[in-house]
Amino acid sequence: MTFAFWPIPDSSLNQTEALALLATNHALLVSSSAHKITPFVYTFRLLGPLLLTFYLLIPPTTSRLVFCARYPLFAFIVYLATQAIWECRSDGPASGYLIGLTCAWSTLWGATLVIFADARSEFKRIERRAGGKAKDQRVAEDGIEEVFVSGQGGGDGVKQELRRRNNEKGITKSTPITHSSQQATSRQTSPLNAPSADNSAYYVWQGLPSTFLHRLGWVLDLVSNSRGVGWNYQVPTLPPPPSYILSTLRPPFPGSPLPPLNLPSRVSFFRSTLIAFACGYLFCDTCKYLMLHDPYFLFPPAPPSSSPFPFPNFTRRAISMAATFGALSCFSNAYRLIACILTPGILGIRIHADPLRFPAYFGSPAHIATKGLAGLWGHSWHQIFRFGFDTTGDFLAKPLGAGWARKTAKGGILRLFTAFFLSGLLHAAGSYSTASRSRPRIAFLFFAVQPLGILAQRFASSYLRRLGWRDRLPVWSRRAGNVAFVFAWCCATGPLIADDFTASAVWLFEPMPYSVWRGEWTWHYKRVKWYDGEGTARWWERGYAMSGF
Repeated sequence: MTFAFWPIPDSSLNQTEALALLATNHALLVSSSAHKITPFVYTFRLLGPLLLTFYLLIPPTTSRLVFCARYPLFAFIVYLATQAIWECRSDGPASGYLIGLTCAWSTLWGATLVIFADARSEFKRIERRAGGKAKDQRVAEDGIEEVFVSGQGGGDGVKQELRRRNNEKGITKSTPITHSSQQATSRQTSPLNAPSADNSAYYVWQGLPSTFLHRLGWVLDLVSNSRGVGWNYQVPTLPPPPSYILSTLRPPFPGSPLPPLNLPSRVSFFRSTLIAFACGYLFCDTCKYLMLHDPYFLFPPAPPSSSPFPFPNFTRRAISMAATFGALSCFSNAYRLIACILTPGILGIRIHADPLRFPAYFGSPAHIATKGLAGLWGHSWHQIFRFGFDTTGDFLAKPLGAGWARKTAKGGILRLFTAFFLSGLLHAAGSYSTASRSRPRIAFLFFAVQPLGILAQRFASSYLRRLGWRDRLPVWSRRAGNVAFVFAWCCATGPLIADDFTASAVWLFEPMPYSVWRGEWTWHYKRVKWYDGEGTARWWERGYAMSGF
């Protein structure tokens, strides 16, 4: 049964034919390419992230060999990621784009953790301690002092003065950074849990733990937590932890302009997330249903006259942006639901399903009205890659001296261009790794020009202020001007990224397993298959690969 209120176009514009054409292009690419083309095989192509995880799992140590091993490790990660982007293709509409995007991001995230910063000595997570406050807090704070002031920049992150003070106390980096030698494993508790009936519970900054299971949970949380939720590198657009955590946390949480998070109960969090997921599901299904009516999303390029919608150029870009936002929001809410449903402990590894672990991925659209284009990209849009971008900018600015600090004008401009340059590279890599006739250059260009729009708006605002005009305007008119500028800028530059998404065949992907509007299951063509290169692949290149995604 179908609930289609608008009939699907005839077979000439059917998505099945578009997917068949994509598979044909993939087959031609494999047969005619000058270099080897393979699918993205698990687990060989995940070797880079796995090696990074194994390196971070090394117990706390002052060994210079362990510290220096991060450089050849990162070089090998770059090699593996570059090889995957160059060789791997998929016959599916979305997995091809994800190959390049995830490989490029894993390289940048690896650089953030082991090159631009030393995650083993510099990064700390908020963890809860229960019981024995008077005695254990003293011991914990000695260890916390060691890991908290160990440096915020790149390099080894271990200061000489800190070493001297720790040696005087008899503390080394291999000293357990928990309760008194962690006599009982049960005293290790999950970070950021809601307060219990035990009034002696308190919160500390936990560096790299000494026990394996504790360290395993710490590392897995680190490598999967790009926004730094509950860590000392949490991105500034996220609110700090609730007041009951801040009141006992020592040393204090880094300053934040936002008020503490108002933490809901797990039941209310699950209910609100489920409602948001259901709305997002229907929203994505609606966007996909509209796309099936326009050949632009199926067989690009398509002239505006072929669109059934009014104002086809604007409508196509609007649907593209809405679909991108809806898909990211829906997938993030699905991840939240899965984390809430799963049990909190598996083999001693904590799955942190507290509401505190999952702040919203997107900020309020009100930032667009108050801050313009900078508010769109710096607050309203998702901040998944932000810490990696910021750390890279800090790394580049450090050798230039204090004049390029974050708060200076030229330091801010350097970091602004660095962030959008890296974002352009990530999306261009995703475009390049598809099997269709994508256009990576225009994807990069879209992000490369965004700093120009931000600086142009800042210049116009400063110019009006010097003339004395800006302060004379009512607040509502200034906010309306910000919204108008962002709208005009997106209309001017949006076709760059929208056209590349279409050329990359991203919109052929079915984001939902069942379509409400079409009344049918849509994931029937997706499967996992064994790849061995018809017997020619080497043993480490063999494995399972996704097909049709």
